[in-house]
Amino acid sequence: MLTSSIGIQELLLITSILRIALPAVGDQEIASSTDFGALHTGILAIANVVCGSQAWMNNIIPATELERENVARIVPGSNAPFTVFQEQIRDLGLTLESSILTYLRVASQRRARVRFIPVISPTLKQLESTNGMDRVPRLEPFLSFLRDSTNLLEFTVFQTSSLTHRLNNWGRISREEVAEILGEDDEFKAHESDRKLRAKQKVTEAHAKSYARSVAILDMIDMTLCLFWRNASYYLQQSEMDDGSHGVSSEGMSTLPRSSSSLLGGLGKSNFDLLSGKRSANKDNANLFGTTNQNTINNSLMGNRSLNNKNGNDLDINLLKEECLEFLRPTFVKLPNIDLASGGFTKESIRTRKNYMEILIRSISSLLFTS
Repeated sequence: MLTSSIGIQELLLITSILRIALPAVGDQEIASSTDFGALHTGILAIANVVCGSQAWMNNIIPATELERENVARIVPGSNAPFTVFQEQIRDLGLTLESSILTYLRVASQRRARVRFIPVISPTLKQLESTNGMDRVPRLEPFLSFLRDSTNLLEFTVFQTSSLTHRLNNWGRISREEVAEILGEDDEFKAHESDRKLRAKQKVTEAHAKSYARSVAILDMIDMTLCLFWRNASYYLQQSEMDDGSHGVSSEGMSTLPRSSSSLLGGLGKSNFDLLSGKRSANKDNANLFGTTNQNTINNSLMGNRSLNNKNGNDLDINLLKEECLEFLRPTFVKLPNIDLASGGFTKESIRTRKNYMEILIRSISSLLFTS
């Protein structure tokens, strides 16, 4: 389990290096239990934790003297009660999540791919409301990740909107508000105009970070929706073919654009380094949907309307659909209704993103509806 920022940074470095090497790795090598295959399996195991519920960030503790000092410092210029340490861990964690999701995307671009092998597997999820007595089939970890990422997007968009309102009404800011923004960095002997200027710079910086964070989260939601749809299609449509019906082929399912941001900004998907606030271009261009996990996934489909998960349990397909749809429904209602315009997104960006997102949500919903 990750417990420090140092561990997150090490994982981020490892994931970035492996992502660069992935396109040159063959199917046999990645399927092996040694060498790159072992590293690949390790990344997928980490993805099950990091790209699930974002509660894992709450377990990170300060590892350096500076981090221990930042535990008590409120973020200057921010309108949210986060400490500097909490914001650092949140941005570092989001950067790691983005890196892992990008790794899964790049895994599908390796040359000499023969067939799609899913990156997630149906599992039996214990229900907290029943103290673990009842378990339901789910396609984890992306369900929890979509829920938490959507909630975080809603919060960051609201935060950006509030900071925009503060900047637009800066002429009416009070001396008390200036002192609150500057905090321990306030120099009370400085001229009032200098103090207001320094405070405005801090709010402007917080606004830019909040907007960059919103864009990064929305990009990750795009990737996660695609990965979930592609993996769910693999299991559910293969089961329907076993049942005598004919679903859409895997080739047909790969015709969607890679992401809404790929439509906005050229061929490559952009990544955000949330620590620096800079955006870097990713030149990897190919299908977003497929990744390989030969070591951890059992591909055999068992029975008429059930499939066999990696632990050997037969899972009811209809129940799997119902549980996934029930879990996703609140997210699918909230996600399209988040006011991106108030968070600084342009009209063209909103139109493109929402059109793409509606296609994915409609496709996933249709896939999960049981007859």
